[in-house]
Amino acid sequence: MPADTINIAQDAESGQQYTIRRVVTKKGYLSSGFIHFPPGCFGFVDVRVSLEISGTEVPICPIPDLETSTQQFVSIDDFTLPFPIDRDIGKDDLIIVEIRNGDAVNDHDITVLAFWWHKKPSPQQIRELI
Repeated sequence: MPADTINIAQDAESGQQYTIRRVVTKKGYLSSGFIHFPPGCFGFVDVRVSLEISGTEVPICPIPDLETSTQQFVSIDDFTLPFPIDRDIGKDDLIIVEIRNGDAVNDHDITVLAFWWHKKPSPQQIRELI
């Protein structure tokens, strides 16, 4: 069984911040994800991805600063950033995407993808996805 793609896209308007909470509709497994930063984002748009599993928030990308436990954001230009998730997830758990567009002039379209499986796939199935 191939993975289902959960697509979270946001037109991040100039100077705005967003917290998008996507409810997972089926129990399963999240293998990995991607954040797409279009050209022009560098230094302007910050993104963070977390899960809320059974009421507990779990940072996924980027992970918190291990020394200070400070939440981090990632900001890249013209790049699609892959990240591992490797988590079982329940029905009604959340994927949380936070976007901060500090660009005073331009909007930026940010896309986050996550791959949902009915159950944890074999390493071969994951390699075929990538």
